[in-house]
Amino acid sequence: LRARGYPIKGETTARDLGVDNTLARRRSVKVAGRRMSKALCKAAKINRLALKDRRAIKLHRTGMLPQAVWAHEVKGVAPTRLRQLKSAMARSVFTSSSGGVSATMAVHIVFGPTADPQVYVPRNVLVYFLAKMVLDPSLLLRLAPVWSKIRRRLHAAGSRRWNIVKGPVSAVIATLLDLSWRPLRPNLWTDAQGATWVLDSSLSPVSY
Repeated sequence: LRARGYPIKGETTARDLGVDNTLARRRSVKVAGRRMSKALCKAAKINRLALKDRRAIKLHRTGMLPQAVWAHEVKGVAPTRLRQLKSAMARSVFTSSSGGVSATMAVHIVFGPTADPQVYVPRNVLVYFLAKMVLDPSLLLRLAPVWSKIRRRLHAAGSRRWNIVKGPVSAVIATLLDLSWRPLRPNLWTDAQGATWVLDSSLSPVSY
């Protein structure tokens, strides 16, 4: 086509349902980054509105948060971004008389623990993955050969692991590592206290 005079521009990503699709070759969050920036701007507007009408703070949970983390089940959200979102929500709660209330306490009291971005996103990433595992038992066989390789690479990356998260599987592993869990196999995880959790594929799919 170029030889015939048609200009061609190569692309390394494609937008698929609002998500950067790279065929798991690299991490790309350009679209997600723009969406996050817009959501944080929305959060600032909500906070200003909340100064006039405290009922406006509910817009964080119903509008800002869903926009900010759209499709997070696919690629997860880095911890730094989750902290930004929590801080944005907390700013609508803090007043001159708030004293030493932490952002976590403020969000949990006003919005509920499940609205905390550092709870909401990891929970959804893991539930989505577990539901898929139960619905399609063949996933266990397909993931087993690559699981350990991905885990080792993410573990070695330390605090920079989210730079190499490319899709749902690495998002799950990175999420578990952030929680100090050991994702030994797709269906076998050890929590921070040393307890072992095994997925029972005979259970009904998780309601998601």
